[in-house]
Amino acid sequence: MLFFVLLLLPMTQLIAQIKTSYQSMPLAARNFLLRALVLFVAWKLLYHTLLLPNRVPDQQLTEVNAVLSAKCFQWLYPNNTIQLKAGMKYELYAEGIPHIWIMKDVTQVVGVTDGCNGFEVFVLYVGFLLCVPTTPQRLLKYIVVGLTVTFFMNVLRVVALGWLHLHYKEFFDIAHHYIFKLIVYAVVFWFWTRYAKTSALRLPQL
Repeated sequence: MLFFVLLLLPMTQLIAQIKTSYQSMPLAARNFLLRALVLFVAWKLLYHTLLLPNRVPDQQLTEVNAVLSAKCFQWLYPNNTIQLKAGMKYELYAEGIPHIWIMKDVTQVVGVTDGCNGFEVFVLYVGFLLCVPTTPQRLLKYIVVGLTVTFFMNVLRVVALGWLHLHYKEFFDIAHHYIFKLIVYAVVFWFWTRYAKTSALRLPQL
């Protein structure tokens, strides 16, 4: 019994410190954190119980991304045949992750997975917007413009990775894991800063 008391004591002190810190924050910051927490928990429950098991909308986004990326490759290589391997069939690749391969003639250019479709970035972007009070019109404007920009940036990211894989393989990994991700998140952060700095009652010029 004494062991559990000693174990719970630091936790009680930690909770008290967190509560004190939270109450000392400005009201706007407290509201932001509360909204973020509620949205995070609700999203995780929705995604892992309903969306992820059915791959919705991951599968649809992945397929659209693969199709548009393939069309861009066809424009880059008009004298070659660009197609999706086995049509729209998924092929298990590393660690059982389903891929759609974009082919240049008989060469595998790049594999598009659910992790490449940009869905996580979309959710993160919209989640921040929902945590900041504003007018419905302004919120809708930033959602539409921001998601459109990040979606096509993600398509261009896949195309650029495929091009690097064909011509400069030594730069593929660093571009895939770091450079292109930093670029996408920098654009998202730019939208966030404009959204947060402008008045909630005034539409900014995008």
